[in-house]
Amino acid sequence: MKYLFAILHKLRPLFPQSLVNYGYHFPKAYLAARLYGNPGADLEIIGVTGTDGKTTTSTLIYHILKTARKKVALISTVDAKIGRKNLSTGLHVTSPNPFTLQALLRRMRSQKIRYVVLEVTSHGLDQFRIYPLHPVIAVLTNITHEHLDYHRTMGAYMTAKLRLFKSAKHAVVNKDLPLFGEINARLPKVMFSTYSLHESSQLKPDNIKYFQDHTTFTLGNTFYSIPLTGEYNLYNVLAAISTALLLHVHQSDIKRALMSFKGVKGRLESIENKRGLHTYVDFAHTPGALRAVLTNLRSLKKPAEQLIVIFGAALWVVSLVVYGKRLLSNLIVLKLST
Repeated sequence: MKYLFAILHKLRPLFPQSLVNYGYHFPKAYLAARLYGNPGADLEIIGVTGTDGKTTTSTLIYHILKTARKKVALISTVDAKIGRKNLSTGLHVTSPNPFTLQALLRRMRSQKIRYVVLEVTSHGLDQFRIYPLHPVIAVLTNITHEHLDYHRTMGAYMTAKLRLFKSAKHAVVNKDLPLFGEINARLPKVMFSTYSLHESSQLKPDNIKYFQDHTTFTLGNTFYSIPLTGEYNLYNVLAAISTALLLHVHQSDIKRALMSFKGVKGRLESIENKRGLHTYVDFAHTPGALRAVLTNLRSLKKPAEQLIVIFGAALWVVSLVVYGKRLLSNLIVLKLST
């Protein structure tokens, strides 16, 4: 069987993507689930998707549930966390191939894990990599122009993202998204839990203050101080809080978890040095993510300080779509750095 899939893998470029998805990716996912005994059926899946913020939001949800002493595991771009072990899922692979995913899920089931926080990409959804999982909660961080070299149109990209929500019980969605109205209309059978900084929603913080190394805000009568900066990170935190509340995690556990959150490797990761410099490493590579990170850092720097950015995105690519995205990314860096 593995030789058959190897041959089909080589032949993929000869066929339309839709045919490849249903003729190659779907049978592969179906076989993987059957081979490993469909372990996802015994787990409560929390799926997190979006153009940006997936990894931070997924890790926040995992950290909150773990702090609340829930039996939880995580599969993200960085790694898979099962018990005390961190396992590689491949180099920068957000949605692992079906056989890797099902093997991880079976391992989680054998260790009596209850919740699995799963970071999911549009590619993974379009290619049935997470079939046949049905999340109890699906989280959407945002949707901006990305991966159009693969999906071709924004409509197809959004359709792929929303596949995660079709069988979900609850949808956690940022109400400030320009496409929120369309998303809401396309998911009439899903119960929405919304969060926002500007619109009326189920979760809306007050008294927001951004600092160099933390952010403070209030939700109702509860004061929060989180070791993350920037509006985009506050959105990630609100998505995680919304998810935790749906899972009946007490606010005291949520607050305690957020205060102890250490951040995610490569996500505005502070690098210690003896020269008194504020030095960060960040994974941002889409125009939207770059704009958010650099705008945040620029707003926090002192008047006498400079914002020096080292960023690389090669312009020699075969796709005009990718060329345009990378050109825009370079222009954003040129504009916001000093």
